[in-house]
Amino acid sequence: MADPSDDPRPEDGPPSEGAQGSDRGSDDAAAAVDPAVAAAAGSSQTGAADAPSNAAGPATGPAAGPAAGPTGVPREPPAEPPSAPQGPAGAPPAPSYWGQRPAGIAGDWRVLLALGVLLTAFYYPGLGSYGLFDPWETHYGEVARNMVEYDNYIDPWWGSHWDTKDIKREREGFYSKPLLIMWMMAGGMNVAGYGELGVRLFFPFLAILALLAVYLAVSRFYGRRGGILAALVLGTAPFYAFMSRQAVTDGPLVALITAGMMALCLGLFGTEDDEEASPWLYGFTVGLLVLIMVGQLWAILPMDRSPDIVRPYPGERGPFFAIQWWFSEVWTVGRGKGWVVSLALLPIAGWATWRVSRQRRRRMLYIYLFYICCGLVVPAKGWLGWAPMGLSIIGYLIVTGEWKILARVDIPTGLLIVFMTGHPWIVAMLGGHHPGWWNRFIVHDHYKRLFSGVHSIDDGAFEYFFRWIGYGLFPWIGLLPAALIRAFARLRDRGKGLTPQKKFELMMVLWAIFGFFLFSKSSTKFHHYIFPVIPPLAILTAVFVEAMLLRRGRNRLLMLACAGALTIWVGQDLYRMPAAHGQAAQNLVNLFTYKYDREWPEYTPAADVAELPEDERQAAENDNLWLFSMANPLRLMALIAVLGMLLLAVRRDWIREAGILALGYASVWCAWWCLQEYLPVISVDWSQKGMWSAYYDTCTKYGPDEEDEYRRHLILTSSRVPNDLETFPSAWCKEPFVAFRTNWRGETFYSANTVLPAMETKYMKPWLEQWGEEQAFYLFTERSRVRSELEPALPKDMKGQYTEVPIPPQLPAALVEKYRLPDRNSKFVLLRVQKGTGKPGAADEAAR
Repeated sequence: MADPSDDPRPEDGPPSEGAQGSDRGSDDAAAAVDPAVAAAAGSSQTGAADAPSNAAGPATGPAAGPAAGPTGVPREPPAEPPSAPQGPAGAPPAPSYWGQRPAGIAGDWRVLLALGVLLTAFYYPGLGSYGLFDPWETHYGEVARNMVEYDNYIDPWWGSHWDTKDIKREREGFYSKPLLIMWMMAGGMNVAGYGELGVRLFFPFLAILALLAVYLAVSRFYGRRGGILAALVLGTAPFYAFMSRQAVTDGPLVALITAGMMALCLGLFGTEDDEEASPWLYGFTVGLLVLIMVGQLWAILPMDRSPDIVRPYPGERGPFFAIQWWFSEVWTVGRGKGWVVSLALLPIAGWATWRVSRQRRRRMLYIYLFYICCGLVVPAKGWLGWAPMGLSIIGYLIVTGEWKILARVDIPTGLLIVFMTGHPWIVAMLGGHHPGWWNRFIVHDHYKRLFSGVHSIDDGAFEYFFRWIGYGLFPWIGLLPAALIRAFARLRDRGKGLTPQKKFELMMVLWAIFGFFLFSKSSTKFHHYIFPVIPPLAILTAVFVEAMLLRRGRNRLLMLACAGALTIWVGQDLYRMPAAHGQAAQNLVNLFTYKYDREWPEYTPAADVAELPEDERQAAENDNLWLFSMANPLRLMALIAVLGMLLLAVRRDWIREAGILALGYASVWCAWWCLQEYLPVISVDWSQKGMWSAYYDTCTKYGPDEEDEYRRHLILTSSRVPNDLETFPSAWCKEPFVAFRTNWRGETFYSANTVLPAMETKYMKPWLEQWGEEQAFYLFTERSRVRSELEPALPKDMKGQYTEVPIPPQLPAALVEKYRLPDRNSKFVLLRVQKGTGKPGAADEAAR
């Protein structure tokens, strides 16, 4: 078990960089060199690092051997002095630049800038080079696309305008998710255009801000190197890397929770009460608050969901009833008018800004940033997003008994901030969408999702999320058990004499525990629901790695050998040859997507491949090549990571540093491979982009001078004309497009909602009567439905009268060749339907 009493850096208060670059821990730094100095420092400093833990054994001199620990087990001899520049004669060595704990952003802006540039260069390349993943990116993307097209950012809706005969018009409000991610997508499309890049543009930005917040907080407690390690572990975890590139709710939610918790820990444990804030921190806090509040009030302004006039009192029962009627009418009209709601909320926004702007203490500005993040959690995911944060804070207060904290965090101003940064859109929605919005968002997506369950794909108990944490933290996962053991060992005093470092670690432990408990007990389970506990686990892992670099703790070799074994154990789940769908590298895509039964290439042993017929042999060889191309990098990453873990147990400093370089290399390679290779390759089957590119490339097009005819065609076929035909759709096709028995929303996003949604089999008949059986059209459906549902829905003389349209992968040639990517989508099929073009067996061929 790691030793909790071996930290040579000070833990008695917030850090500051002195004239020689040292912290307040000169005595502690000296203790790392001379045990005698350590004893003197330990007896003279109140609140020195882990002082309560050191008091358990009898005092011993240098000749008495290692001191006994609390359980009577001899402690490890003092570590070799860390290599650091020496101060004046008789003074302790000053910590190196990377070992210092920066006092603020002003003294650390170069590291922040460099880290921000590196993270940007890591997350942004190729962001729009592959299609939107079904179904979440396409669902939310279609709502955001409608916002941009109609310039309406407060009334979320989607659906087709098609309303022919007995076909039900699908257009309806979208109330299942709050609006933050739709605003992010709409903003991105306004900047980068309609497409994948526009939809995803701001999601990596928020992930990067959260990583910078992690660096700022962890470096304040453990030094710059510790902060960089925390950003490295979290930023390269596959879970975090994937979610930084997915336009879904979970990425922004976890980024906001992480940034908020880091700000809270800095405010509570990382600053003195009387520290004055820098102009940078003051300006950023006030400016961010104003920007968020004004942005939401501006979005509400166009709302118009109520009558335009106040009706006069129609009765004759006297002034009292007339006044009552007037107030009722004003309320009815006013609550549905955006300008009324915005004006009503504006004084509250001004009051919140005034209260925050009066504050100049660093600690309180960090606390206000925490409140801002708490407010934004609501439009990011809803009030359930508060649960991991709130439970960890309550748990901390119970464990430590520091209830006096509540009197130091300005709760009244915090409530103002949370209301004005997270609830203006709720006020607007209640003004015009009750009870529809209430029933869907409040009842269905909050209460039922937590307590009764809604559309769960998997089910499980306490063990359910263990495997997804393992895959999501690969290859760092091997270090996690040792990191948790170290954290619990350091906290064994149950709050007695907790130092700022220990308080920070306690908050991380409680965040992870309560988050895991909450999502394990939730009745609705998806793999990505455990994502909010990844940041604290990554931070604790980074703290453990920092301790290993400083040669702290006992049994390091045993712990790191076990860590290597666990890494191989988890890794083989990712790189082994799968025996069925949902195994091997498919576990990675299942971290963030939906419907885990998607088809994955099957492995065929070499002996069996030789016995297959020619066409089947080639397909089996291509599948095997795909699987080995997926497995080989992951296998090599695991081996390099294990080597790095073992090197961390060596006593020599430069070998341990080589170990962390090996670990860092394996993790960076893993995350880069996930973003630049894995995501694009699997998008061939998890996205409709290639299908729509094939449709626009092969359809018969209207000319530039035929816009009027194309408009008439759209009215006839889809009952609508997009506002901007020059932008979307990307081609003016004469053949309409039918989406048969699908509801993935990629078909509506990529067609600018000009697709005909035949969601039920019976809708094919009125569509064919309207269009005619002699004219060609395109049809999109799932392969499994071709034989069982499409064929029975077609007239007798149209059965089998279609050909499959090839779908070339929309990827670089190197990836296509490396993975032998086919010109088809394994999930969906695109058919060109026209009499006289089919051939016998067309249904069976399309279904395969």
